[in-house]
Amino acid sequence: MSLSAASDTLLIFVKTPRPGAVKTRLGKTLGHENAVVVYQKLLAHTAKVVKPLPVEKVVWYGNQPPHSDRWVAIAHQRKAQNPEASLGTRMAKAFKTAFDQGRQRVVIIGSDCPELSSALLKEAFTELKRHPVVIGPAADGGYYLLGMQKPYPLFENIDWSTDKVLRQTQAKTQELGLKTHLLPTLHDLDHEKDLAKFPAYDPSN
Repeated sequence: MSLSAASDTLLIFVKTPRPGAVKTRLGKTLGHENAVVVYQKLLAHTAKVVKPLPVEKVVWYGNQPPHSDRWVAIAHQRKAQNPEASLGTRMAKAFKTAFDQGRQRVVIIGSDCPELSSALLKEAFTELKRHPVVIGPAADGGYYLLGMQKPYPLFENIDWSTDKVLRQTQAKTQELGLKTHLLPTLHDLDHEKDLAKFPAYDPSN
């Protein structure tokens, strides 16, 4: 089945790569300049896997979008998040904005997952034709991807940045009676020890 750019939207949450503003847990042990190098590699990977998808791509920045960056040539829209709002509030707004524009299937990802692939993103949109919700579980107890057919209330009372996120989100889908498709579990790159699994992202390479 072909994907429809008129119906499908991919939301990409990113940050402007500045020392102390990205990969802060890595920065505590590697140094914040090295953390920026790692994040630049993660951004490049994310851009590479989303570029081939025939869907609308909306990049949401943690602050104001820069005048020019790698996403200008890829994104159909570039928007600013509210840095004062919680992650859940920011994600809910991004989904609502897409659905208010008439989209039928909306998927959100971050930019921290070296194992993310174009094939998995395509699977997410395909499964959203059959399931109200699609989740890509992360090994740390969070998720690297969330897809919905409608703006379901899945973002309140979630302990963000903990190992409870996936479990709490699944509890909400069950309470709402939403059939959910789970993608394969992947690993994010958040700590220095993770570089052993992803040596290509080591700033010394």
